[in-house]
Amino acid sequence: MVSARGGTVTRHHGHSVEIDCAAVRVELSAVNDEVFRLRMTRRRGFALYPTCAVLPQSKATVKSEFREKNGIVSLSTPGGTLWFDLRHGSWGLLDAVGTELFVSPPGETGFQGDDGKVTLSLRTGEAVFGLGESTGPFNKRGLIREFWNTDVLGHAPAIHPALRSLYISIPFALSLRAGNAAGFFWDNSRRQQWDIGQTCLDRWEMTCARGAVDLYLFPGPGVASVIESFGILTGRMPLPPLWALGYHQCRYSYETRRRVEEVAAEFRRRQIPCDAIYIDIHYMDEYRVFTFGRRFPLPASMIQKLARKGFKVVAIIDPGVKEDAAFAVWQRGIALDAFVKTAGGKEDYVGAVWPGPSRFPDFLNAKVRRWWAEEQRDFGKVGLAGYWNDMNEPANFALPAKTLPEDTVHRGDAGKLRHRQAHNLYGMAMAQASREGALLAHPNERPFIITRAGYAGVQRHALVWTGDNSSTWEALADSLQMLLNLSMSGVAFCGSDVGGFLENCTPELLVR
Repeated sequence: MVSARGGTVTRHHGHSVEIDCAAVRVELSAVNDEVFRLRMTRRRGFALYPTCAVLPQSKATVKSEFREKNGIVSLSTPGGTLWFDLRHGSWGLLDAVGTELFVSPPGETGFQGDDGKVTLSLRTGEAVFGLGESTGPFNKRGLIREFWNTDVLGHAPAIHPALRSLYISIPFALSLRAGNAAGFFWDNSRRQQWDIGQTCLDRWEMTCARGAVDLYLFPGPGVASVIESFGILTGRMPLPPLWALGYHQCRYSYETRRRVEEVAAEFRRRQIPCDAIYIDIHYMDEYRVFTFGRRFPLPASMIQKLARKGFKVVAIIDPGVKEDAAFAVWQRGIALDAFVKTAGGKEDYVGAVWPGPSRFPDFLNAKVRRWWAEEQRDFGKVGLAGYWNDMNEPANFALPAKTLPEDTVHRGDAGKLRHRQAHNLYGMAMAQASREGALLAHPNERPFIITRAGYAGVQRHALVWTGDNSSTWEALADSLQMLLNLSMSGVAFCGSDVGGFLENCTPELLVR
């Protein structure tokens, strides 16, 4: 374990202090009065570009005080204090009155090989919430969870009792001990594993597959203030359209236009309020994205007919572009060089999803996001009101891992990335492109984008639903805890398939 022992202060400027140790460099900084940042790297310097999770933060009003005494440096604001022991490499977070919120023991924050490692002490009675989208009890203490966006069919504990990851990765937690709340966010998009007191009851052990230790710390001391500060850091959800708050009817799948219209007519005949109907993958021409097939003729007239009955139409959009040289979307993507590359960086990677062999747009690139937004704008001219991003972990049927190979290449806005680094960002970048497309089509209307995959900050672009749940009482109970933790992790607008996705719902379960 390479940790930050025997450090010396090499720079103190404004609201930050840098520390050089034998093998690592450490930075403590005050992001604002309520948020601290602790970074650690084995490189000479820290990354200069911001992450896609964190919004630019103004430091104009930050009030911070730096101290160094008896080998301990500290940075204090009106909200709390972040301290670091130069001799032993331990560190901790205190609230405004000096209550200990987090502490990392000596030598327990650093690097094990290429992997980042952070350990926090857990106190008796301490509870841990958040972690974005995760199965299991409301309090996550005693569990092991991973952050790696995964296509999971049926995530009830009875189906996957040892399930550690789902479609959304938000490595944020809210700790509550003796009434004092604190927040912890490790902003690294690579695969992370958090052992929250399962292996060792009093230790919260976290690892990240390479990359920097980049921690944001929230001293609270109240639950609301932690959540508010995390929202300021990663962004808040824009107001959705009013109709988004109503009842939405969706299932896998309505396979013809006629069936969609029958369902809509039945809702009105029975006087059941409903504001939107979703159309799943069967509306497409052999699953080609941005197309309507023969089973959905004259889509504009269908959407107009539904609009007269008071329905909005939301269409599913998957990222995989069918490998078909006669397909116009494929042709334009090829011309733009828009797709994720193989490990060598020269050829497009071809995987497989619903259309069969498919290429994957490189949404981490602004040029590709703009192209996708324009494709969606043109497609939506038939009158679509919303866009449902699915399969964007990204899912890939061609490999047992069910996603892209970790060594495939993305050409992101800040440079080249391997998929192991870009994976958890892919769905969020697609949602960003989808939102841009909705705004291109209707710049004066609030977009409606729903996504299955994402990373911290995804709420700026889309709302989230919890994917392929089950029509069971157990899944219903699990969904309540999952949605509460998602909400505490910044995703205020989230929901589950009310009647479940797998199997058929009983009337009593649906009513409950």
